[in-house]
Amino acid sequence: MISQPAILMSTGHNWKDIHWSKESLPGIDKLREYSGSQILNRNPKVKGTALPYRFLFDGSDSHLKWIAAALVAKDSKKPLYRIDLSDLVSSYIGETEKNLSRIFDTTKGKDVVLFFDEADALFGKRTSDSSDLKTENPALQLLESFPATLIFSTESKSNLDQAFVRRMQVCVRFPQVSTL
Repeated sequence: MISQPAILMSTGHNWKDIHWSKESLPGIDKLREYSGSQILNRNPKVKGTALPYRFLFDGSDSHLKWIAAALVAKDSKKPLYRIDLSDLVSSYIGETEKNLSRIFDTTKGKDVVLFFDEADALFGKRTSDSSDLKTENPALQLLESFPATLIFSTESKSNLDQAFVRRMQVCVRFPQVSTL
Protein backbone atom coordinates (compact mmCIF):
# COMPACT_ATOMS: atom_id res chain seq x y z
CA MET A 1 0.00 0.00 0.00
CA ILE A 2 1.27 3.45 -0.89
CA SER A 3 0.56 6.33 1.47
CA GLN A 4 -1.40 9.52 0.80
CA PRO A 5 -1.48 11.62 -1.33
CA ALA A 6 -1.22 8.64 -3.69
CA ILE A 7 -4.57 7.19 -4.75
CA LEU A 8 -4.87 3.78 -6.44
CA MET A 9 -6.83 4.11 -9.69
CA SER A 10 -8.02 1.78 -12.43
CA THR A 11 -10.47 1.67 -15.31
CA GLY A 12 -12.78 -0.86 -16.86
CA HIS A 13 -12.29 0.80 -20.26
CA ASN A 14 -10.11 -0.38 -23.14
CA TRP A 15 -8.34 1.73 -25.76
CA LYS A 16 -11.10 1.05 -28.30
CA ASP A 17 -13.83 2.30 -25.92
CA ILE A 18 -12.64 5.87 -26.34
CA HIS A 19 -13.26 8.11 -29.35
CA TRP A 20 -9.88 9.86 -29.34
CA SER A 21 -9.58 13.19 -31.15
CA LYS A 22 -7.47 13.39 -34.31
CA GLU A 23 -5.04 15.54 -32.33
CA SER A 24 -4.65 12.82 -29.66
CA LEU A 25 -4.31 9.81 -31.97
CA PRO A 26 -0.57 10.00 -32.80
CA GLY A 27 0.33 10.12 -29.10
CA ILE A 28 -2.25 7.46 -28.19
CA ASP A 29 -0.78 5.15 -30.85
CA LYS A 30 2.68 5.69 -29.35
CA LEU A 31 1.38 4.96 -25.81
CA ARG A 32 -0.29 1.76 -27.00
CA GLU A 33 2.92 0.72 -28.72
CA TYR A 34 4.92 1.20 -25.51
CA SER A 35 2.46 -0.46 -23.15
CA GLY A 36 1.44 -3.23 -25.54
CA SER A 37 4.98 -4.27 -26.41
CA GLN A 38 5.93 -4.71 -22.77
CA ILE A 39 8.67 -2.06 -23.00
CA LEU A 40 7.35 -0.76 -19.70
CA ASN A 41 7.92 -4.17 -18.10
CA ARG A 42 11.65 -4.35 -18.72
CA ASN A 43 13.97 -4.08 -15.75
CA PRO A 44 15.94 -0.81 -15.98
CA LYS A 45 18.69 -2.26 -13.75
CA VAL A 46 19.53 -5.01 -16.23
CA LYS A 47 22.01 -4.01 -18.94
CA GLY A 48 20.46 -3.78 -22.38
CA THR A 49 16.90 -3.11 -21.25
CA ALA A 50 14.90 0.06 -21.67
CA LEU A 51 14.91 2.82 -19.08
CA PRO A 52 11.63 3.81 -17.47
CA TYR A 53 9.43 6.09 -19.52
CA ARG A 54 8.15 9.60 -18.88
CA PHE A 55 4.90 10.64 -20.55
CA LEU A 56 3.23 14.05 -20.60
CA PHE A 57 -0.52 14.46 -21.05
CA ASP A 58 -1.40 17.99 -22.10
CA GLY A 59 -4.85 19.54 -22.43
CA SER A 60 -8.14 20.31 -20.82
CA ASP A 61 -9.76 16.86 -20.81
CA SER A 62 -8.74 15.67 -17.33
CA HIS A 63 -11.03 12.66 -17.38
CA LEU A 64 -9.51 11.18 -20.53
CA LYS A 65 -5.99 11.93 -19.32
CA TRP A 66 -6.43 9.72 -16.26
CA ILE A 67 -8.19 7.04 -18.34
CA ALA A 68 -5.21 6.99 -20.75
CA ALA A 69 -2.86 6.70 -17.74
CA ALA A 70 -4.97 3.84 -16.36
CA LEU A 71 -4.86 2.08 -19.75
CA VAL A 72 -1.06 2.35 -19.92
CA ALA A 73 -0.86 0.80 -16.44
CA LYS A 74 -3.48 -1.84 -17.30
CA ASP A 75 -1.66 -2.91 -20.49
CA SER A 76 1.65 -3.14 -18.65
CA LYS A 77 -0.04 -5.05 -15.79
CA LYS A 78 0.97 -2.53 -13.13
CA PRO A 79 -1.08 -0.63 -10.57
CA LEU A 80 -1.62 3.07 -11.23
CA TYR A 81 -1.30 5.62 -8.45
CA ARG A 82 -2.54 9.17 -8.97
CA ILE A 83 -0.59 11.86 -7.14
CA ASP A 84 -1.85 15.44 -7.02
CA LEU A 85 1.32 17.53 -7.10
CA SER A 86 -0.53 20.53 -5.68
CA ASP A 87 -0.75 18.50 -2.42
CA LEU A 88 3.05 18.03 -2.38
CA VAL A 89 4.14 21.59 -3.07
CA SER A 90 5.18 23.59 -0.03
CA SER A 91 6.21 27.21 0.37
CA TYR A 92 8.94 26.12 2.78
CA ILE A 93 12.39 25.69 1.24
CA GLY A 94 13.22 22.04 0.61
CA GLU A 95 9.83 20.69 1.78
CA THR A 96 8.52 20.09 -1.74
CA GLU A 97 11.53 17.93 -2.60
CA LYS A 98 11.16 16.06 0.70
CA ASN A 99 7.49 15.39 -0.06
CA LEU A 100 8.33 14.14 -3.56
CA SER A 101 11.20 12.04 -2.19
CA ARG A 102 8.78 10.48 0.29
CA ILE A 103 6.50 9.39 -2.58
CA PHE A 104 9.47 7.97 -4.49
CA ASP A 105 10.85 6.22 -1.38
CA THR A 106 7.44 4.67 -0.67
CA THR A 107 7.14 3.31 -4.22
CA LYS A 108 10.78 2.36 -4.77
CA GLY A 109 11.09 -1.33 -5.60
CA LYS A 110 7.36 -1.60 -6.34
CA ASP A 111 6.32 -2.24 -9.92
CA VAL A 112 3.94 0.71 -10.36
CA VAL A 113 2.99 3.52 -12.72
CA LEU A 114 2.73 6.96 -11.10
CA PHE A 115 0.37 9.56 -12.54
CA PHE A 116 1.21 13.09 -11.39
CA ASP A 117 -1.70 15.44 -11.83
CA GLU A 118 -1.10 19.20 -12.12
CA ALA A 119 2.56 18.97 -13.10
CA ASP A 120 2.64 22.77 -13.38
CA ALA A 121 2.64 22.96 -9.57
CA LEU A 122 6.15 21.51 -9.47
CA PHE A 123 7.52 21.80 -12.99
CA GLY A 124 6.17 25.20 -14.05
CA LYS A 125 8.29 27.68 -15.96
CA ARG A 126 11.09 29.15 -13.92
CA THR A 127 11.03 32.90 -13.59
CA SER A 128 14.20 34.59 -14.67
CA ASP A 129 15.42 37.57 -12.75
CA SER A 130 18.59 39.29 -13.89
CA SER A 131 19.91 39.27 -10.31
CA ASP A 132 19.37 35.53 -9.85
CA LEU A 133 21.40 32.67 -11.25
CA LYS A 134 19.17 30.13 -12.97
CA THR A 135 19.46 26.83 -11.12
CA GLU A 136 18.15 23.38 -11.93
CA ASN A 137 14.96 22.30 -10.22
CA PRO A 138 15.99 19.61 -7.65
CA ALA A 139 12.77 17.73 -8.48
CA LEU A 140 14.13 17.13 -12.00
CA GLN A 141 17.05 15.20 -10.53
CA LEU A 142 14.65 13.05 -8.47
CA LEU A 143 12.57 12.48 -11.60
CA GLU A 144 15.57 11.28 -13.61
CA SER A 145 16.75 8.82 -10.99
CA PHE A 146 13.39 7.17 -10.27
CA PRO A 147 13.13 3.68 -11.86
CA ALA A 148 9.43 3.57 -12.76
CA THR A 149 7.09 4.79 -15.46
CA LEU A 150 5.88 8.30 -14.67
CA ILE A 151 2.98 10.08 -16.34
CA PHE A 152 2.45 13.81 -15.87
CA SER A 153 -0.65 15.85 -16.60
CA THR A 154 -1.01 19.55 -17.32
CA GLU A 155 -3.67 21.88 -18.65
CA SER A 156 -1.11 23.59 -20.89
CA LYS A 157 2.35 22.37 -21.87
CA SER A 158 3.34 26.01 -22.46
CA ASN A 159 3.20 26.57 -18.68
CA LEU A 160 5.92 23.98 -18.05
CA ASP A 161 9.67 24.37 -17.73
CA GLN A 162 11.23 23.29 -21.03
CA ALA A 163 13.94 21.31 -19.17
CA PHE A 164 11.10 19.18 -17.76
CA VAL A 165 9.32 18.80 -21.12
CA ARG A 166 12.57 17.65 -22.81
CA ARG A 167 12.70 14.70 -20.41
CA MET A 168 9.42 13.27 -21.74
CA GLN A 169 9.50 10.42 -24.26
CA VAL A 170 5.90 10.93 -25.39
CA CYS A 171 3.66 14.01 -25.17
CA VAL A 172 -0.05 13.51 -25.88
CA ARG A 173 -2.47 16.37 -26.46
CA PHE A 174 -5.96 15.90 -24.99
CA PRO A 175 -8.31 18.58 -26.30
CA GLN A 176 -11.83 18.61 -24.88
CA VAL A 177 -13.28 16.97 -28.03
CA SER A 178 -12.44 13.33 -27.18
CA THR A 179 -15.35 11.29 -25.82
CA LEU A 180 -16.19 7.95 -24.27
